[in-house]
Amino acid sequence: MMVNFHHIVADGVSIGLMLDELDVLYRSLTGGGNARPDLDVQYSEYARRQRSAFAGKKYADQLAHWQQRLNGHLPVLELPADRPRPPAQSFKGSNAFADLPLSLVRDLAAIAAREGCTLFTTLLAAFQVLLKRYSGAEDVVIGTPLALRPSEFQSVIGNFLNMVALRCDLTGNPTFLQVLRRTRRTTLQAFARADLPFEHLVEHLTFDRDPSRSPIFQTMLEMLPAVRSTIGDVQVSKYYFDLGFAQFDLSLHIWEDPDRYVCRFEYCTDLFKADTIERMAANFTRLLRGVAADPQQRISSIPILTEHERRLLLETWNHTTAAYPHHRCVHQLFEETAAAFPNRVAIECGDKSVTYGELNAQANRLANYLIQNGVEAQALVGLHLERSIDLVVGLLGILKAGAAYVPMDPSFPPGRLAYMMEDAVIGIVVRDKALFDLLPQPTHGAICVDVESPAVQQQSSENVDRPIRVSHLAYTIYTSGSSGRPKGVAIEHRSAVNLLTSMQRKPGFDARDVLIAVTTISFDIAALEIFLPLISGGRLVVARKGDVLDGSALAELITRSGATVVQGTPSTWKLLLDARPEATRGLKILCGGEAMPRDLADRLLDGGGEVWNMYGPTETTIWSSVLRVERGDGSVPIGPPIANTQFYIVDDALEPAPIGVPGELLIGGEGLARGYRNRPELNAERFINNPFSNDGNRVYRTGDIARFRSDGCIEFVGRRDFQVKVRGYRIELEEIEHVLAQHDGVKDVAVVTWEDGGGDKRLVAYYIPDPEHRPEIRELKGHVQERLPEYMCPSFFVELQNFPSTPNGKVDRKAFPNPEVTRAPTGSLHVAPQSELEARLARLWRQVLRLASIGIDDNFFDLGGHSLLAARLFAMIERELGVRLPLALFFQAPTIRRLAAKLEQRTWKSNWNSLVPIQAAGSRPPLFLMHGAEGNVLLYRTLAQTLGTDQPVYALQARGLDGRGALEQTFGEMAAKYVEEIKLVQPEGPYHLGGYCLGGTIALEVAQRLKSEGRTVALLAMIDSYNIRSAPPLSKPLRALHAAQNLYFQTRNVLLSLRGGSSRFFVEKGRIEVSRFKVRCDILATRVMNRFSRRPTNYQHLLIQSVNDRAQSMYKPEPYEGRIVLFKPKGHFSRLSDRHFGWSAIAQHGVHIVEMPNYPRGSLNHPFVKVLANALAKEMNTAIQNQ
Repeated sequence: MMVNFHHIVADGVSIGLMLDELDVLYRSLTGGGNARPDLDVQYSEYARRQRSAFAGKKYADQLAHWQQRLNGHLPVLELPADRPRPPAQSFKGSNAFADLPLSLVRDLAAIAAREGCTLFTTLLAAFQVLLKRYSGAEDVVIGTPLALRPSEFQSVIGNFLNMVALRCDLTGNPTFLQVLRRTRRTTLQAFARADLPFEHLVEHLTFDRDPSRSPIFQTMLEMLPAVRSTIGDVQVSKYYFDLGFAQFDLSLHIWEDPDRYVCRFEYCTDLFKADTIERMAANFTRLLRGVAADPQQRISSIPILTEHERRLLLETWNHTTAAYPHHRCVHQLFEETAAAFPNRVAIECGDKSVTYGELNAQANRLANYLIQNGVEAQALVGLHLERSIDLVVGLLGILKAGAAYVPMDPSFPPGRLAYMMEDAVIGIVVRDKALFDLLPQPTHGAICVDVESPAVQQQSSENVDRPIRVSHLAYTIYTSGSSGRPKGVAIEHRSAVNLLTSMQRKPGFDARDVLIAVTTISFDIAALEIFLPLISGGRLVVARKGDVLDGSALAELITRSGATVVQGTPSTWKLLLDARPEATRGLKILCGGEAMPRDLADRLLDGGGEVWNMYGPTETTIWSSVLRVERGDGSVPIGPPIANTQFYIVDDALEPAPIGVPGELLIGGEGLARGYRNRPELNAERFINNPFSNDGNRVYRTGDIARFRSDGCIEFVGRRDFQVKVRGYRIELEEIEHVLAQHDGVKDVAVVTWEDGGGDKRLVAYYIPDPEHRPEIRELKGHVQERLPEYMCPSFFVELQNFPSTPNGKVDRKAFPNPEVTRAPTGSLHVAPQSELEARLARLWRQVLRLASIGIDDNFFDLGGHSLLAARLFAMIERELGVRLPLALFFQAPTIRRLAAKLEQRTWKSNWNSLVPIQAAGSRPPLFLMHGAEGNVLLYRTLAQTLGTDQPVYALQARGLDGRGALEQTFGEMAAKYVEEIKLVQPEGPYHLGGYCLGGTIALEVAQRLKSEGRTVALLAMIDSYNIRSAPPLSKPLRALHAAQNLYFQTRNVLLSLRGGSSRFFVEKGRIEVSRFKVRCDILATRVMNRFSRRPTNYQHLLIQSVNDRAQSMYKPEPYEGRIVLFKPKGHFSRLSDRHFGWSAIAQHGVHIVEMPNYPRGSLNHPFVKVLANALAKEMNTAIQNQ
């Protein structure tokens, strides 16, 4: 016979009653006893009593109690799931089982008896601890069914159950006995008020309804009574049939069998895999054994791992030992490669290249110069160069001298650089001639070295013989700090070598590979991009800044260079995919710096090449884990650790977290940094003794939350503090908050990250203004830009009257309104699209800016747009509308309405105007600025804004940027066209002209033409512009030195070819010449293709730069009847002996020098642009007064 029950007619006690009744009936029928008499009451009487009780005071009092206990913000139990939670519950489920030996249960019952409680209360307390260890939650609500049988109904079969919500307190890391006592108190209070039907309670509670979860609680514990095992002389067996159902995320049902207690874990299969719950069941059994052994221990210390699981976590998955050249330094590996391949091209940058032999020689000269100037072993030397071959020479030269380099990004504010120099005690800085005097005044005691200076070039080119140990520092890199000041991370040679040689094996890199370096030197992953090719015999291609910010330009560089490996952040890869997805075809893609979204991984995999996910903090030397990405669902794992590296994932007590359970990631092994410079307290906090080893080794507390998967792979979950990664940069949110809090108009501030619909992270600053001084958003932006790097400036500033808070009074950072709800104020009312074109543009803007609502009069840049997003938007417009737009069009049309109007003008393509009105309004005389070598004028936007709304600013861009107009070949042709367009805006003088770099020379020719027409030029401003015609030739001694060096290398190469094969030298030499000639061929091919194609090819910017460079080399400036105002860094000079940059012989009324406390290119960007704008406005005022 089989009997099946439904809960609607019977509860667990009823099963036992029915079996008792069957036993009596069986015995009576077999002659063993009498039948049971009829019952005095029926279940219907109980139901009648329940209905009448609703109107009584007892239920009202109980409802008031539960409303006080459960209303409002209820904790939500977030168990670590294997799958994303679906939007609505499906109630699909399954079961896992575990047995509890009777001996273990007896020990637990004894603990319960000593504490005056039941076995159920003890098991409930243990279940709470398990949930806490899995989820980290200290405030948990667990449901339990309670049988509410009045005494007269003890023999009645029916459903007398009511669900009771038990809110458990696990705060303060109590002992298990303390938890047990709290649980006893909670259950007694709850059971005394358990008559109110649970459904009635839910109807009267106020809480957030979520169709994806059960209300009030998401987990349940039920302890079923024991039932008889025989009916008469017939054996009774209890079976559970898996119906594939789960009412809650997780339920634990416990019952007694004759020889054991059975635990049935019922779980939601939408969330959990079977092996996850099976491990949880084993962890629960292990936890109960730990409780029985010592109930006085803290709940964080109770062991829950089985021996097998602990061995996997600590040993099996950390067996990464691998041999590597632990006795060699980074530069020594490079020297070995240079000796093996002296004629092979080592680096390309633009149209320049250098062989391994040449690179080694140049680095040796710099190293000898540094040693000659007192650089000692492990001294910190500043490295302050733009992306170039000289940058690599600087890196190698510093290492060869036995010193360690400190990357100093030229785009950083002077205050930040000053702090770095002071903290690192930098006495010497390697810089190129274009970046003199960037550093603030107090640091000018440092010696500045120009890589190409005669003093360096006269040094020996032989390898430096200086004893350097692998324990010596290789570099110190400064990262964002929570205290408001950056912290220097010191990395030794041994750590860098382990990383580089591990990368050679996986993902893999050899002498056949070509890697493009796209990362700024201030980001530690730049070291991998530079050194990995150079120790492997491969080719390094250094991308220029303009290539990195422009997806199309980067795609062209990848194609042109023959790159096989490219490393970038997810932001870089999105930029490239949006512009030219075909450029990733066949590449080995290294993606790291921030979490890789799954959709990005799938898009990269479409290219058919290898995609590798890279993870690692600066403190463990760039990358600590790598994983080849495969298609799949869910998050992309960060992979297992690299060679000689250990990963431990621990809970708050530094105990290993179970498989699948998030915890803090600790990293040990060869990659560990020496520590933070001058931060002993922070070192003690973050670099701790390895808790799982007695050998004295350290581990680094990353602050990253991660978890092990069942296959040993690791998933990144998030951060445990306020440190985030945005566009690959590591940012301490507290540092931004510290800066904003210094503003007089900010009363309180919180900075968070907001992830838009496309997976891009944006910084959002929420602030409470001072009622006496409410700041404008532009004012707050400027305040941040003057003090922090550009990547740390929030995209959105949201004003609030107060901050949302948690029940314990802390700021609830998860409850801030999204910036898509609270749009960044743009000063305009929201106007919906009025035409199909405006609607299409609005859709593209929303996709790029990740905003739900954008008006057609909203300014792109005020909505959080920046140059990367602008390039992405124009790439999308080209792909969807078939129209290629110059970025300068954003000056004229920064709103949807104005951009649509430009596109609707059918003749705008052919009626090309060089004149771009960056800022047309204002009462002052207009300022006309000429383009630089690349032809674009987007670089003047920030300067125009800083000059103020009353100053009109126009810029002249090169013809041909749209790929259609013919290019002017000389400055004379350009100036003739530009003069005509200038006169359309300002028919008569006096004129105010200027330009950056090459643009200053074009401005001179424009001024000459205006003067030849009898017009007045009041101001001719040159920003770091050279008269290259006045540069004297090299002296005879230097020419002789260069000739001798060249003879030495060529002779050595021939001798090597004779030793290694007669063709070797000629093959290598041929490769060099082909590489040097390649860019010129690309440009020539582009010219030919453009003659036969209406659609321009993607080398247009190269053509323009080539034409402009050639025009400058051909230009012979005539004497200028006027004065030149030259904006230049203080003390800046090159091999031009003339401090006037060669203009003193041209300007008949003299050259007025305005010395700037910063370097030229940076003066056009924040925070330096304010200095330039003030100085330029002052010169304009002087010119106006002199007219």
